[in-house]
Amino acid sequence: QKKGVKELISCIDGFSEADRLRQHLTEAGSAAKSPLIRRLLARLPNLSAPLNDLSSRFDLQAARAAAAQKGDSQLSLHEGTDEAWDQAQGNMQAAEADLQEYIFAEKKRTGCVRMKFS
Repeated sequence: QKKGVKELISCIDGFSEADRLRQHLTEAGSAAKSPLIRRLLARLPNLSAPLNDLSSRFDLQAARAAAAQKGDSQLSLHEGTDEAWDQAQGNMQAAEADLQEYIFAEKKRTGCVRMKFS
């Protein structure tokens, strides 16, 4: 899974670079006299919209930083991208808080200092 995330980020970066190259070539190619070059440049796909959509949904910067620093990475959705996902994350955080509260109460009740759930 971790390798797949790295590969996906690398692929997205490659498409971003290809789209930047397409933009530069299109700008430079508009002055081209050859109709063949102008037609070829006109057929290059504009990847800006799908790449912007990916960037707005996922925290790619955090995934890149984690991959560079720790050697592993995860893709996480930006908050507000998917209501169901946000609700699930909130439910998980609430469950985790409830579990920590329960562990604290059980430690106090039993006098056991080291207790954890795995």
